[in-house]
Amino acid sequence: MESFRSLDVGVIGARAKKAATNQTVTPFFDKLSETGVLFRQHYTPCVQTSRTLVTSLFGTMPSLTEWSALATSDESKLRMHGLPQILKEKLQYESVFWSAVNLRWENWSLFLAAHGFDKLLDENKVLDYLPESRRSALTEDDSFSWGRHDKISLEALEHFLEQRQGGSNGDRQPLFLDVYTISSHDPWVLPQSFSPSTNYSTFITEDNEKYLHALNYVDQSIEQLVTNLRRKGLLRNTVLLLEGDHGYGRMEHDDPTVVASYVYDEGSHIPMLLVADDLLPAHQKGMVVDDLTSQTDLQATITDMLGLRDFMQHGMGQSMMRRSGSNAVVEQASSGAWNASANSSVDAVTNASSRANAHTSTRPTMAPRSVLLENPFYGTTKGLRVGHLKYALYGSGSAAWTK
Repeated sequence: MESFRSLDVGVIGARAKKAATNQTVTPFFDKLSETGVLFRQHYTPCVQTSRTLVTSLFGTMPSLTEWSALATSDESKLRMHGLPQILKEKLQYESVFWSAVNLRWENWSLFLAAHGFDKLLDENKVLDYLPESRRSALTEDDSFSWGRHDKISLEALEHFLEQRQGGSNGDRQPLFLDVYTISSHDPWVLPQSFSPSTNYSTFITEDNEKYLHALNYVDQSIEQLVTNLRRKGLLRNTVLLLEGDHGYGRMEHDDPTVVASYVYDEGSHIPMLLVADDLLPAHQKGMVVDDLTSQTDLQATITDMLGLRDFMQHGMGQSMMRRSGSNAVVEQASSGAWNASANSSVDAVTNASSRANAHTSTRPTMAPRSVLLENPFYGTTKGLRVGHLKYALYGSGSAAWTK
């Protein structure tokens, strides 16, 4: 989810304001979290999408240079091995990348095709899955500078999945689908038909109004998709992971040189929600995990859910199904809070595929987790979060910390 930061999500950073005002910018995400496992302390190590692409798919840290590795490197020389290749080699998955943007931007199309994706669908190809009557009714208002708006993209995605479901029954190739939304990318120009789905007037400031409207629009778009997929039975035997690619800090820190030079939670703290309607045990639906987790953990988590072992990869992440120990905090949202033991496990999906069972075991207690943060636009400044403390490391050699 593009630029989707935790600060404004009603079940994460905006919990106190939601409790005080009964308002939220993200009503559907909030409601959906009651049916899945919500990771409330989830961070991206970077604040630019091309870098988070390699972080989430391959579990690696992004390049710490002014330009991303995708923009500056020959795609064949990166030679990264991660989710698309692993799922294909181990379980014969088809890998599809879906984003209604120009995939030539920063060499995405070349990189993705060279790193395991079988099919790439961009701002033009997604339209192939819309009914002709719908395509002919599209106007300029359904797009903006970055691509097709999310309601168009996700409506097309619904038809794509429906057509795929109608293929060879029972024998379909398993699917890994990486979907990027775009409508919450600045400059936050929405269709004229947009109307907020709920009242969140107390959240709005002069600086964030357009951004919050864009978040609400994305929330509406995801609601339309998930509701229709559930109604049509297209989320059976499916694990759905919703994650922000990065946040956005310029509304609160409006000096561009400061924004570029520091790592703020507004830019690095992102939502992460796991939903698996028929695979997640009832007692784990509505679970909230407050362990520190990172975008680099996505690859390790998915392979762990599928019980995969002995594969080549370049990731540095840890499975989010494995408790981190002394900073473990778990809540059961629907029935009050409870504490997890130091070496308990969050085996969130007990059977993520009919072909591979999730692995469960007792884990040893580990030291408190730390996650590395960085802002690429001035690469000399880095951040390190350990529990509730964040350390800023400057190119001069000085350091500072904050909660």
